[in-house]
Amino acid sequence: MYSLNAASKEFDGENKYIRIMDINDNFRPFINNGITSPDCELDDKYPLKEGDLLFARTSVVKSYLYNSKDGKVYFAGFLIRLSLQGNILYFIFQQTLQPSYNKWVTKMSMRSG
Repeated sequence: MYSLNAASKEFDGENKYIRIMDINDNFRPFINNGITSPDCELDDKYPLKEGDLLFARTSVVKSYLYNSKDGKVYFAGFLIRLSLQGNILYFIFQQTLQPSYNKWVTKMSMRSG
């Protein structure tokens, strides 16, 4: 599922907005520095839930596995959500942390200009 296409605004105290730059490069947790909120009317189909895995839809190698401790999180443009349950979810996420995944994304990505 594609994400919200909205700008960010100052954090409203409840609704967090995760963007590519908010995902740590190494172990991929949500970076809680400079939290923002989506600047739009919020739709119930966009908050993350248990079993959600986000992927960058650009050549940037980023993924994020939703953790309920992160609170109410909406996902921003250039992220795609995959919803899965069970061990396959953790298996896929762990694969995105491997150097071979980084190499594959780099090789398969199309450049545009």
